[in-house]
Amino acid sequence: MLKPKAFGVTCAIFWSIVVAWSVLMGLVGKGTGAYDCMSSFYLKWFDLSWTGLVIGAALGFVDGLIFGLLFAWVYNKIAGKSAA
Repeated sequence: MLKPKAFGVTCAIFWSIVVAWSVLMGLVGKGTGAYDCMSSFYLKWFDLSWTGLVIGAALGFVDGLIFGLLFAWVYNKIAGKSAA
């Protein structure tokens, strides 16, 4: 059984770092491929700037938290039924 809160926060931190890293790599000139992929998920709510890095990290945190909580909840429902 997964702990939904712990798994959700872990996913949130991880996804926040991934999104921030993609913007940072674009800012320092190491390529924009990852940023282009991430920006398609967030409907251009953030751009390739330092402010965009903060906004992207915040959106990534919320996104990771929601999907982490949902994944853990679904996993626990499935694992609980198969263990019974």
